[in-house]
Amino acid sequence: MSDRETAYKILNDIFNNDMLYQDALASAFENAKKAGEDVNKAWVTRLVKGVTERYLSLVFLIEEQAGRKFEKIHKNVRIVLLSGLYQGMYMNVPVSAAVNESVKLAVKHKLAGLRGFVNGVLRGIFREFEGAESADEFIAEKAEAKYPGDEDKQLSVITSTPVWIIKNYENYSDDVKSILYGQFSEQVLTISPLRSRTSDTQLQEAFKKENTGFSLKNFSASGEEFSYYEISPGKAVYELPSFKKGYYIVQDPASMLASEMVPLIPEMKVIDVCAAPGGKAIHLADRITAVSGHVTACDISATKVDKINDTIKRTGLVNITTLPADAAKNIKNFNNFFDVAVCDLPCSGLGVIAKKPDIKYKTGESDPAELSKLQKSILENVIRYVKCGGYICFSTCTLTKCENEDNVKFLCEKGFTEIKSVTLIPDREHDGFFISILKKNRED
Repeated sequence: MSDRETAYKILNDIFNNDMLYQDALASAFENAKKAGEDVNKAWVTRLVKGVTERYLSLVFLIEEQAGRKFEKIHKNVRIVLLSGLYQGMYMNVPVSAAVNESVKLAVKHKLAGLRGFVNGVLRGIFREFEGAESADEFIAEKAEAKYPGDEDKQLSVITSTPVWIIKNYENYSDDVKSILYGQFSEQVLTISPLRSRTSDTQLQEAFKKENTGFSLKNFSASGEEFSYYEISPGKAVYELPSFKKGYYIVQDPASMLASEMVPLIPEMKVIDVCAAPGGKAIHLADRITAVSGHVTACDISATKVDKINDTIKRTGLVNITTLPADAAKNIKNFNNFFDVAVCDLPCSGLGVIAKKPDIKYKTGESDPAELSKLQKSILENVIRYVKCGGYICFSTCTLTKCENEDNVKFLCEKGFTEIKSVTLIPDREHDGFFISILKKNRED
């Protein structure tokens, strides 16, 4: 299977079969590996991620040229057009190659009767694009002409972001454009060193031996300060000796901050109720070795719990145990048992669009309110697990009032006091995140 074929299949899975971006990529690459096919992962990933990031922008251009709604175009032709357009506008693929290969792809997928349509739409767009300073400038000019005076709609087309998300960001920042354009920035790989397992000296020596580029970074927010690493490995991180030895976990600094904000208490007992993929639970287990604490990591998915167990085995931490459990259903023995409950709850994910670009299309305007109901049902149960005088660490990777500030208010009404909260606006350095630490003042 060619690289274009692989990309076509992945994009078809994302936009026609409702697969998640990351799952579709991983599945395709795993299948190619099993089949012994040589796939240029970097090229395919760039094309798939690029089309997904710029989806609304590309759809806008196709609709303008085709003179019809995108949904009225055959679903497989839509994928061919998106792929060919992105290659010619953003990947320095010669226009002739982008068009001809797209036509071939259409024919291969039994769409020969529409090859003239594919050829005509792509060549029409590329004729207009010829001589433009950049793809972004070209799209911006067309968006401004289409929606004069409506900045939100213009930004929606230019940054490929639904208008409702743009309006929501306006509640959090005066510089919405930086958030919107930031989703296209190259994401860095960050790791949290496990201090009970290694020192900076030992870790840096390991990086040098395996030719892994690294940079020690400091993070400061809400009165918390800690260090972490940005790394540039020459191969997949899970293949590195330093990773296999359990010296660190892959984790975003925003997620690290949630664990760092948890107060330390001697012999503390912590429960992480939605622990998968396990970053916060592992980070906390490492951090509370200083006070001889213990972490119970739970998740509704037994498969995901097994993956957390794999990480526990890799890191060698002995003060953490796991349990498959639904966070919304009460476990009687847990009531008034824990000093801290970590609640990183299911959310709309608007803070991680840079890593999961399909979120902005697969999350609807009404979804945050629905997710907020689920969050409250979990919190209603989890507050019973916390001792009087204990704490809840509540967090999400999104930026909506109903999923964040409203839940803090809900907890305060249930007998908790807000100690401190922080909102992190997404940028190149970290995800968008909301974190709040609250103290329980009365028995439930």
